[in-house]
Amino acid sequence: MTTLLSRAILAGLPLAALAVALPASAQTGPTTYSYTEQTNALGAPMTIKVARDGSREWMEEIGQDHVTQLFDFAGHKLYTVNLKNNDCTVENYPDPAAPPPLDPLSGAGELTREMLQGSPRPVGNDNVNGQAATVYEFSHTTGEKLRLFIANTNNFPVRVVVSDGNGHSETQLEVRDVSYSQPPANLFAVPAGQCRTLQPPPQNAQPQGQQPRQRRNQQ
Repeated sequence: MTTLLSRAILAGLPLAALAVALPASAQTGPTTYSYTEQTNALGAPMTIKVARDGSREWMEEIGQDHVTQLFDFAGHKLYTVNLKNNDCTVENYPDPAAPPPLDPLSGAGELTREMLQGSPRPVGNDNVNGQAATVYEFSHTTGEKLRLFIANTNNFPVRVVVSDGNGHSETQLEVRDVSYSQPPANLFAVPAGQCRTLQPPPQNAQPQGQQPRQRRNQQ
């Protein structure tokens, strides 16, 4: 069990911690797509809806908070709207893609390479919500197991399942409703009204890609 991801999950750590080690990287996969992600791995149950069309990406996060984000990669801006209080913020965002833990399809190459370090055992094939996938398994000395379902198309994780060794399994991440059609244009409109400008964090405070997650939790 040598990867950061598998250690984090089997230790019960939130996947949000991975953003420290997995900053946003250059786009290597498709740039037009949409999907819905169900996850328990960011600290609490959450639904994340994702849509990307070229240089803009929209996300809606529904959980303890209800937040939308618009990444403008060409304009180097990130707009965040808290739908509970209609607070809108804008900040500089120099990275060329969203953080891989938030958008596993955008950062598929980097995230999947990190997941599969340590030579997991291939255990078969499956179909996850219409996505043909190869299944890999890590086993821990405690009896815990981690199964990764990696889509054969675009090589991104579509399901992550953790077993505790006592017959109990929990799905930490599952992706559904994957489409490579162009999403509706209205999703990528800049939020109307005045948005507060967030100042950049102190130099070296956190790697790029982690700040959006921290600031959202503070709202």
